[in-house]
Amino acid sequence: MTVRAKWRPPLALLVAGLVSLVFVLPAFAMVLVVVVSRTPGELLLSLQENWGRIALALAVVGSLTILTGYVFWRGLTKPLRALAARADEVANGAASFDVDGPYGTREVAQLADNFAVVVERLKQRSQYLETLSAHLVHELKSPLTSILGAADLLRDETTGMDSRQRQHFLGNIIGDAEHLTALSGRLRDLAQADIASGRGNADIGDLVATLAADFPKLDIQLELPLSTRFPLSRENAGIVLHHLADNALCHGANVLTLRSGPGDSIDVINDG
Repeated sequence: MTVRAKWRPPLALLVAGLVSLVFVLPAFAMVLVVVVSRTPGELLLSLQENWGRIALALAVVGSLTILTGYVFWRGLTKPLRALAARADEVANGAASFDVDGPYGTREVAQLADNFAVVVERLKQRSQYLETLSAHLVHELKSPLTSILGAADLLRDETTGMDSRQRQHFLGNIIGDAEHLTALSGRLRDLAQADIASGRGNADIGDLVATLAADFPKLDIQLELPLSTRFPLSRENAGIVLHHLADNALCHGANVLTLRSGPGDSIDVINDG
């Protein structure tokens, strides 16, 4: 992604300007009052007599300005730079986000925690996509190989197939094509359910009852309260669980267990 370059003032410059105004404006106002209330001769004489005190006051104001600016820099500018550096590390391939850095104030530390949550969710999504890709390769390889093999045999006129054999291979092609169609439909349904994640409040008891009716060969075991709710609509939650149960059954599972996972997650486990 290309980001248009645009000049923006650094935070340190804004902090320095703000701190300087806080200390300099009162001093400037006091000087202005003195200048207005005295004649030029009196003012010059006063400066000559009190130049030491004036220099000391300027030194004190300058020191306080620098000290306050350093406190702001230490508590705000430096932590934000550290936060930006950690974000750059993640953008360049770091697997995790360090939340123990010098993030200064409570708000910046909270921002760092939020970044860590986002990075962890992106990591989980990446792992999910890797697993899904491997599953797709596995699911697509067998029917595609079968279709290609059957089509190659049907195209070869030297095999001398009779009508029954041709119908057998054509039936294999149609069956594998239907399997691929069903797989693409399940992937579409999963994509729709994933997009709708977090929208809904499906009842776990109703879902398990429907699942048990659809998959009588699977022993559905529930190891979480019946009051548990899915953050999905009834339809989308059913799609997700139906897909998981169907996948478990295809891999020889007899038992499908739903139990509470870390945080608010739900683990779906099978013995296939």
